[in-house]
Amino acid sequence: MRQVSEIKIQVPESFAFLKPTPTSNMIHLGNKHDGGYVISNKVLEKTRFLVSYGLGRDFSFEADFQKKVIGNLEVSVFDHSVRKPNLTILLFLLLFKKFRKKTTRYENYRKWLRGYNLFFKYNKHIRRKVVSSSNSKLEISAIESIPNNSDGKVFLKIDIEGGEYDVLTSLDSKINLLTGLAIEFHEISANFSRFKELIMRIKETHNLIYVHANNFSSVSELGMPEALEISFVRKDLDIDFVNIFSLSRKDFDYENSIRFPAYFLMFNI
Repeated sequence: MRQVSEIKIQVPESFAFLKPTPTSNMIHLGNKHDGGYVISNKVLEKTRFLVSYGLGRDFSFEADFQKKVIGNLEVSVFDHSVRKPNLTILLFLLLFKKFRKKTTRYENYRKWLRGYNLFFKYNKHIRRKVVSSSNSKLEISAIESIPNNSDGKVFLKIDIEGGEYDVLTSLDSKINLLTGLAIEFHEISANFSRFKELIMRIKETHNLIYVHANNFSSVSELGMPEALEISFVRKDLDIDFVNIFSLSRKDFDYENSIRFPAYFLMFNI
Protein backbone atom coordinates (compact mmCIF):
# COMPACT_ATOMS: atom_id res chain seq x y z
CA MET A 1 0.00 0.00 0.00
CA ARG A 2 1.40 3.40 -1.00
CA GLN A 3 2.17 5.84 1.79
CA VAL A 4 0.14 9.01 1.14
CA SER A 5 1.54 11.32 3.80
CA GLU A 6 4.55 13.48 3.03
CA ILE A 7 6.89 16.01 4.57
CA LYS A 8 7.40 19.12 2.47
CA ILE A 9 10.94 20.49 2.61
CA GLN A 10 11.76 23.96 1.39
CA VAL A 11 15.23 23.51 -0.10
CA PRO A 12 17.66 25.94 1.60
CA GLU A 13 19.49 28.48 -0.53
CA SER A 14 22.77 26.74 0.34
CA PHE A 15 21.50 23.80 -1.75
CA ALA A 16 20.39 25.89 -4.74
CA PHE A 17 23.02 24.15 -6.88
CA LEU A 18 20.82 21.02 -6.74
CA LYS A 19 17.87 22.56 -8.55
CA PRO A 20 17.25 20.14 -11.42
CA THR A 21 16.73 20.85 -15.09
CA PRO A 22 14.31 18.01 -15.94
CA THR A 23 13.70 16.83 -19.47
CA SER A 24 10.73 15.28 -21.22
CA ASN A 25 12.71 12.05 -21.62
CA MET A 26 12.90 10.96 -17.99
CA ILE A 27 11.91 7.43 -17.01
CA HIS A 28 12.04 5.43 -13.79
CA LEU A 29 13.91 2.11 -13.88
CA GLY A 30 13.96 -0.57 -11.20
CA ASN A 31 11.81 -1.04 -8.14
CA LYS A 32 9.28 1.68 -7.47
CA HIS A 33 10.70 2.00 -4.00
CA ASP A 34 14.25 1.43 -2.73
CA GLY A 35 16.50 0.31 -5.59
CA GLY A 36 14.98 2.29 -8.47
CA TYR A 37 16.39 5.40 -10.16
CA VAL A 38 15.33 8.04 -12.66
CA ILE A 39 17.35 8.46 -15.85
CA SER A 40 16.97 10.11 -19.24
CA ASN A 41 15.94 7.54 -21.84
CA LYS A 42 18.34 9.26 -24.23
CA VAL A 43 21.25 7.45 -22.54
CA LEU A 44 19.72 4.15 -23.68
CA GLU A 45 20.63 4.98 -27.26
CA LYS A 46 24.34 5.51 -26.55
CA THR A 47 25.16 3.29 -23.58
CA ARG A 48 26.95 0.00 -24.27
CA PHE A 49 28.37 -0.56 -20.78
CA LEU A 50 26.48 -0.31 -17.49
CA VAL A 51 28.86 -0.15 -14.52
CA SER A 52 27.18 -0.45 -11.16
CA TYR A 53 28.72 -0.04 -7.70
CA GLY A 54 26.56 -1.73 -5.07
CA LEU A 55 24.27 -4.74 -5.41
CA GLY A 56 22.75 -5.88 -2.14
CA ARG A 57 19.93 -8.18 -3.23
CA ASP A 58 18.45 -5.80 -5.76
CA PHE A 59 19.47 -5.60 -9.40
CA SER A 60 16.07 -4.39 -10.65
CA PHE A 61 17.59 -1.15 -11.99
CA GLU A 62 20.26 -3.02 -13.94
CA ALA A 63 17.71 -5.53 -15.29
CA ASP A 64 15.32 -2.79 -16.44
CA PHE A 65 18.17 -0.85 -18.01
CA GLN A 66 19.24 -3.91 -19.99
CA LYS A 67 15.69 -4.60 -21.18
CA LYS A 68 15.21 -1.08 -22.50
CA VAL A 69 18.65 -0.31 -23.90
CA ILE A 70 18.94 0.00 -27.66
CA GLY A 71 21.52 -2.55 -28.81
CA ASN A 72 23.79 -4.79 -26.76
CA LEU A 73 24.71 -3.91 -23.20
CA GLU A 74 27.51 -5.27 -21.02
CA VAL A 75 26.60 -5.11 -17.31
CA SER A 76 29.26 -5.19 -14.59
CA VAL A 77 28.13 -5.00 -10.96
CA PHE A 78 30.76 -4.55 -8.25
CA ASP A 79 29.93 -5.58 -4.68
CA HIS A 80 32.37 -7.39 -2.40
CA SER A 81 29.81 -7.85 0.37
CA VAL A 82 27.36 -10.06 -1.56
CA ARG A 83 27.97 -13.79 -1.91
CA LYS A 84 26.54 -15.84 -4.74
CA PRO A 85 23.41 -17.64 -3.44
CA ASN A 86 23.69 -21.42 -3.26
CA LEU A 87 21.52 -24.53 -2.97
CA THR A 88 23.00 -25.58 0.38
CA ILE A 89 21.52 -22.55 2.11
CA LEU A 90 18.23 -23.03 0.24
CA LEU A 91 17.98 -26.62 1.47
CA PHE A 92 18.75 -25.54 5.02
CA LEU A 93 15.97 -22.95 4.87
CA LEU A 94 13.61 -25.59 3.46
CA LEU A 95 14.32 -27.75 6.50
CA PHE A 96 13.84 -24.74 8.78
CA LYS A 97 10.52 -24.02 7.05
CA LYS A 98 9.16 -27.44 8.06
CA PHE A 99 9.45 -26.44 11.70
CA ARG A 100 8.41 -22.79 11.23
CA LYS A 101 5.64 -22.91 8.66
CA LYS A 102 5.03 -19.16 8.66
CA THR A 103 8.58 -18.21 7.73
CA THR A 104 9.15 -16.48 4.40
CA ARG A 105 12.94 -16.78 4.45
CA TYR A 106 12.86 -19.88 2.24
CA GLU A 107 10.61 -18.25 -0.38
CA ASN A 108 12.66 -15.06 -0.41
CA TYR A 109 15.93 -16.92 -0.75
CA ARG A 110 14.55 -19.16 -3.51
CA LYS A 111 13.46 -16.07 -5.44
CA TRP A 112 16.88 -14.47 -4.89
CA LEU A 113 18.70 -17.64 -6.04
CA ARG A 114 16.64 -17.98 -9.19
CA GLY A 115 16.81 -14.30 -10.11
CA TYR A 116 20.54 -14.05 -9.44
CA ASN A 117 21.37 -17.12 -11.53
CA LEU A 118 19.27 -15.90 -14.44
CA PHE A 119 20.61 -12.36 -14.50
CA PHE A 120 24.26 -13.14 -13.84
CA LYS A 121 24.38 -16.01 -16.27
CA TYR A 122 25.35 -13.46 -18.91
CA ASN A 123 26.17 -10.41 -16.77
CA LYS A 124 29.04 -9.91 -14.34
CA HIS A 125 29.02 -9.73 -10.56
CA ILE A 126 32.56 -8.87 -9.48
CA ARG A 127 33.12 -9.48 -5.75
CA ARG A 128 35.64 -6.69 -5.28
CA LYS A 129 35.30 -3.45 -3.38
CA VAL A 130 35.46 -0.31 -5.53
CA VAL A 131 37.90 2.19 -4.01
CA SER A 132 39.83 5.23 -5.14
CA SER A 133 43.11 3.30 -5.16
CA SER A 134 43.29 -0.49 -4.74
CA ASN A 135 45.82 -2.16 -2.48
CA SER A 136 44.73 -5.80 -2.63
CA LYS A 137 43.08 -8.41 -4.83
CA LEU A 138 39.85 -7.82 -2.92
CA GLU A 139 39.68 -4.26 -4.20
CA ILE A 140 39.53 -2.54 -7.57
CA SER A 141 40.13 1.11 -8.31
CA ALA A 142 37.25 3.06 -9.79
CA ILE A 143 39.36 3.87 -12.85
CA GLU A 144 40.02 0.16 -13.46
CA SER A 145 36.30 -0.60 -13.25
CA ILE A 146 35.56 1.47 -16.35
CA PRO A 147 36.03 -0.71 -19.48
CA ASN A 148 38.93 0.15 -21.74
CA ASN A 149 38.06 1.63 -25.13
CA SER A 150 34.47 2.26 -24.03
CA ASP A 151 34.45 5.45 -26.14
CA GLY A 152 32.07 7.45 -24.00
CA LYS A 153 29.43 4.72 -23.85
CA VAL A 154 29.37 3.99 -20.09
CA PHE A 155 26.53 4.69 -17.67
CA LEU A 156 27.49 4.64 -13.98
CA LYS A 157 25.26 3.81 -11.01
CA ILE A 158 26.63 4.26 -7.48
CA ASP A 159 25.12 3.17 -4.17
CA ILE A 160 27.97 2.32 -1.81
CA GLU A 161 26.96 3.85 1.53
CA GLY A 162 29.38 6.77 1.73
CA GLY A 163 32.18 5.49 -0.50
CA GLU A 164 30.86 7.59 -3.39
CA TYR A 165 32.90 10.65 -2.42
CA ASP A 166 36.30 9.00 -2.82
CA VAL A 167 35.50 7.01 -5.95
CA LEU A 168 33.92 9.96 -7.75
CA THR A 169 36.93 12.13 -6.92
CA SER A 170 39.24 9.47 -8.37
CA LEU A 171 37.10 9.26 -11.53
CA ASP A 172 37.50 12.95 -12.35
CA SER A 173 39.17 12.36 -15.74
CA LYS A 174 36.47 9.86 -16.80
CA ILE A 175 33.34 11.76 -15.77
CA ASN A 176 32.98 13.69 -19.02
CA LEU A 177 32.89 10.38 -20.95
CA LEU A 178 29.93 8.91 -19.06
CA THR A 179 26.54 8.94 -20.80
CA GLY A 180 24.93 9.52 -17.42
CA LEU A 181 25.09 8.84 -13.70
CA ALA A 182 22.63 7.78 -10.99
CA ILE A 183 24.14 8.29 -7.55
CA GLU A 184 22.88 7.92 -4.02
CA PHE A 185 24.81 10.32 -1.80
CA HIS A 186 24.94 9.57 1.94
CA GLU A 187 25.92 11.54 5.07
CA ILE A 188 25.60 14.80 3.19
CA SER A 189 25.86 17.15 6.17
CA ALA A 190 29.22 15.67 7.24
CA ASN A 191 30.52 15.84 3.66
CA PHE A 192 28.80 18.99 2.44
CA SER A 193 31.87 20.69 0.95
CA ARG A 194 32.92 17.57 -0.96
CA PHE A 195 29.32 16.90 -1.96
CA LYS A 196 28.88 20.37 -3.47
CA GLU A 197 32.27 20.23 -5.17
CA LEU A 198 31.44 16.89 -6.81
CA ILE A 199 28.00 18.04 -7.97
CA MET A 200 29.49 21.17 -9.52
CA ARG A 201 32.22 19.11 -11.19
CA ILE A 202 29.71 16.71 -12.75
CA LYS A 203 27.52 19.61 -13.88
CA GLU A 204 30.39 20.91 -16.04
CA THR A 205 29.62 18.16 -18.56
CA HIS A 206 26.24 16.78 -17.44
CA ASN A 207 22.80 18.18 -16.69
CA LEU A 208 21.36 17.42 -13.28
CA ILE A 209 17.86 16.24 -14.20
CA TYR A 210 16.45 14.77 -11.00
CA VAL A 211 16.82 14.83 -7.22
CA HIS A 212 15.02 12.41 -4.93
CA ALA A 213 15.20 12.42 -1.13
CA ASN A 214 15.52 9.00 0.49
CA ASN A 215 12.92 8.88 3.27
CA PHE A 216 14.90 6.25 5.15
CA SER A 217 17.26 9.10 6.09
CA SER A 218 16.78 11.88 8.63
CA VAL A 219 16.74 15.62 7.93
CA SER A 220 19.99 17.20 9.10
CA GLU A 221 20.68 20.54 10.72
CA LEU A 222 21.35 21.86 7.20
CA GLY A 223 17.66 21.44 6.44
CA MET A 224 18.01 18.59 3.93
CA PRO A 225 17.70 14.80 4.11
CA GLU A 226 21.01 13.02 4.67
CA ALA A 227 20.58 10.76 1.62
CA LEU A 228 19.77 12.03 -1.87
CA GLU A 229 19.46 10.15 -5.16
CA ILE A 230 20.67 12.35 -8.00
CA SER A 231 20.53 11.69 -11.75
CA PHE A 232 22.62 13.21 -14.55
CA VAL A 233 22.69 12.99 -18.33
CA ARG A 234 25.57 14.14 -20.53
CA LYS A 235 24.79 17.51 -22.07
CA ASP A 236 25.17 16.43 -25.68
CA LEU A 237 22.56 13.67 -25.28
CA ASP A 238 19.50 15.42 -23.91
CA ILE A 239 18.56 19.10 -23.84
CA ASP A 240 14.79 18.73 -24.20
CA PHE A 241 14.12 20.62 -20.96
CA VAL A 242 10.68 21.07 -19.41
CA ASN A 243 9.35 23.16 -16.56
CA ILE A 244 9.90 21.34 -13.27
CA PHE A 245 6.33 22.19 -12.20
CA SER A 246 4.89 20.54 -15.31
CA LEU A 247 6.06 17.09 -14.25
CA SER A 248 3.71 14.52 -12.79
CA ARG A 249 5.40 13.30 -9.61
CA LYS A 250 3.50 10.02 -9.70
CA ASP A 251 5.53 8.98 -12.75
CA PHE A 252 8.91 9.28 -11.04
CA ASP A 253 8.79 10.04 -7.35
CA TYR A 254 8.41 6.85 -5.34
CA GLU A 255 9.33 6.90 -1.66
CA ASN A 256 12.09 4.48 -0.67
CA SER A 257 10.00 3.15 2.20
CA ILE A 258 6.20 3.05 2.47
CA ARG A 259 6.58 2.87 6.25
CA PHE A 260 7.65 6.51 6.52
CA PRO A 261 6.26 9.77 5.12
CA ALA A 262 7.68 10.71 1.73
CA TYR A 263 9.92 13.77 1.41
CA PHE A 264 8.85 16.39 -1.12
CA LEU A 265 11.66 18.81 -2.03
CA MET A 266 10.42 22.29 -3.00
CA PHE A 267 12.92 24.17 -5.17
CA ASN A 268 11.38 27.63 -4.94
CA ILE A 269 14.79 29.26 -4.95
